[in-house]
Amino acid sequence: MKKLLAIVPLILVLAACSDKNSFKFNDIDKESGNTEEVNKEQETASTEPKEEEKDPKVTEEESTEGETTENIEEKNPDESADEAEEDSVTDSTQGEKEVVANKGLVEYMPKRAMKKIFLLEEFEIVREVKSVKANRMLESITFGDVETIQISEWTPTKLTMLFNNSEDTDGVTIDKFEATSAPEVYIDMLNEQKGSQAWKVVKDDLDLKVPAGTYKDVLVIEQTITSETSKQQTISRFYFAKGLGVIKEEVITKNGDKEEASVMEMNRIE
Repeated sequence: MKKLLAIVPLILVLAACSDKNSFKFNDIDKESGNTEEVNKEQETASTEPKEEEKDPKVTEEESTEGETTENIEEKNPDESADEAEEDSVTDSTQGEKEVVANKGLVEYMPKRAMKKIFLLEEFEIVREVKSVKANRMLESITFGDVETIQISEWTPTKLTMLFNNSEDTDGVTIDKFEATSAPEVYIDMLNEQKGSQAWKVVKDDLDLKVPAGTYKDVLVIEQTITSETSKQQTISRFYFAKGLGVIKEEVITKNGDKEEASVMEMNRIE
């Protein structure tokens, strides 16, 4: 009897445990059933046809397929501009662009309009760069009441005077002038000019001090003319600074033991 009384509570406990377990399994079955329904809905949704989404990249490519070659070239105007810039300074330049620096002799050419005041003893001489276009320069030289117009052409190896006149200068521009039949070559870096009156490059690295300042790598050219009758020698020297052109002029006259010098130096820039 005692054994029976001990077994009854054990059976009740086991029965209670059995009921709890069965409840949990039923809940799991219900949850699994819900999961299956959700999966079925997702599968159904995935099998339904969707509207094709347009790739924006593809759309852009399709939109550009109809463009002509001319339209594409119009979108890249910089290519032709770059090519023109590279050719802006050559021995046969006729373009409109400003002179490019670091092109041999062209480095010594004034890059803008400027007024240079020179002193010759107590007299003032004004060299005014009035315009610069491509590799040409128009300069006015005024001494007293006399004005001389010069038009020079600069290349990497030469400086040539195309026009040098104090008369009939009205209306003369860089593009409109009557060039001399035999333009004078002032600077020839290759020293190809021959003859007794040819200009020669005698120095290209001179450090020179004038009233306007001190300049390095000054280019010096020289011309010697000997008189056939008196044997008198006239030596002319021009000094060029980078970006400024002439900054000093010197004329030395030798006649036997007698020598005279006339020096004109840049005093200031306006």
